[in-house]
Parts: sequence; C-alpha cells; structure tokens
Amino acid sequence: MSTLAGFDGWPTGELHLAIGVFDGVHLGHRTLLARLRAGARAVGATALAATFDPLPARVLDPVGGPLALTDITERVAELRAAGADEVVVFGFDRAFASLGPDEFARRLAAAGAVRRVVVGPDFQFGHGRSGASGTLRALGERHGFAVEIVAPLRAEGATISSTRIRALVGQGLLEAAASLLGRAYAVSGTVVRGDDRGAGLGWPTANLAVPAHRLLPRDGIYAAWVEVAGARHAAAASVGVRPTFGDGLERRLEAHLLDFRGDLYGLRATVTFVRRLRDEQRFATPEALSAQIARDVADARGALSDG
Repeated sequence: MSTLAGFDGWPTGELHLAIGVFDGVHLGHRTLLARLRAGARAVGATALAATFDPLPARVLDPVGGPLALTDITERVAELRAAGADEVVVFGFDRAFASLGPDEFARRLAAAGAVRRVVVGPDFQFGHGRSGASGTLRALGERHGFAVEIVAPLRAEGATISSTRIRALVGQGLLEAAASLLGRAYAVSGTVVRGDDRGAGLGWPTANLAVPAHRLLPRDGIYAAWVEVAGARHAAAASVGVRPTFGDGLERRLEAHLLDFRGDLYGLRATVTFVRRLRDEQRFATPEALSAQIARDVADARGALSDG
C-alpha cells in the first residue's frame, strides 16, 4: 500500500475518511478507526485515514508546540495496523493552515468519492482553527458527504488524549502511558558514533540520533527492548545529559544491548521503553559509574524477564 500525499491520487470508488492528527495512534484513535473501518466494510468502501505532518501545533507555534509521540513513518504504520486501508498525509505548512473551512471541505469532496467522514468532537480545521466538527458536518451536507462524530474514549476518569500521554512520557511514567497507547512507548533513530565512553567502561552503547521533534521520556535509566537489523535485544537505555562526563547540555538516547557485540553504526534502531529504573545521576569516578551500570543491567534483565 502506498502513502497518499494531500488531495492527490486518492483511490477510486466510495471512500470513508477519518481525519485527525492521530499523534501516537492511541486507544481513543483506534476506537475511531475501528468505527471507520466497520462502516466502510458494511458498504464495500475504502477506509482512508488522513493525518498531518509536521504536527500542526508545532508549525503554528515552533517554540512552544508539542513534541511528537510518533514520526510520520511510525504514525502511518500504526494507522494501517488500526484498520486504515490507505493513509493520506497532508503536508502542513502556513499555506495549508490558511485554507478556510469551506475550501478544505470542497477539496476533500473533489479529491475522491468521499461519502462519510469520521472525526472526534474536538476536531478543528481551517484558517485560525475556525472550523470545528459541527462546522464540518454542515459543510458535508453542502458537499455531499456525511460526518460522524465519535465520542472520545475515557480511562480512569479522563479522556485519552495525545496531550495526556505526552505528560506521562515526560514524567517517565511509561507503564501508565502504555496503558493509554495500547502498546509500550518507543522511539526510533539512526545509530551514530558517540565518544565511546561506554565502551571504555566495559559497557558499549548504541547511540541513537533522534529527530529534534520527537519526545523523549524523562531523563533516567530504563529497561528497554531494542529492535535493530531484524532482531530484538534486551537493553538498559539511558536518556539524559551524561552528567559524569557530559557538558550537561546535549540530551542523548543510548542503549547497552545485553549479551550483544557488533557494529550497528548507520542502522535504524527502535528503543521500546518498558520500565523506568532510576534517575540519572553524577558519579564521582568512572569506576563508581561502571559499578552502577552493572546493577542497572541486572535490574533491566529482571524487569524484562517479568514480561
């Protein structure tokens, strides 16, 4: 299956479309996508999911906008896994943001035989976020498509949202975040050369170059799985500024793969965070740090063996 760009090249035949940012593709999003797919299957239509890249809030507020729970490659894969037959990616920039609600709805209708659009109650679109889910429903009547508004999913007394999950990840509450995502939180990047401090201590690490727009968990040490080159490895992962050796400025994600030796440079790796083990801390000597890493490795091994 291909990934469709904007309003171009949409499939022929009847289309049912879900629109949203869908960052994280959490359990609430999956409920909406299940509704999309069920309705499409009932009438033999194609189920499309439309998302935006970069995150609109990040484009509109580059400094204060949220960091992403998923990059666009991950998001597309998760949308397909959640039930979309195809995924449409709208490149979001200032020009796209300037489209009025009616123009956006008109282009949707012109892109293909859209017969049903599924959104959440907080969906906003159009210049200055002037359009809401109710606006889209009214415009749909004009342009020939029905609009279904799906109520948000709640857990522990509050709505499941990307904002809520970002807060949990930022606090290092990975198990709570996983319960809302429906899977453990993961970050991908390319393995790059570091300064070999870990190798010098006897604990070599894979250092990941993570895109600046991705959200990393709170600084600390984590039990994690690392997927790279088609294999999955148990690992102790570190997020932080390496206070024993670093300058305290550059946050890094690095992972020591348990029982592994090999050259991973240049490969794409995914770190899936399972459990937070401890805060990052400064050690008086390299030997003290090495001893702590040994304890971290043992703790990570135990945490991962628990499931």
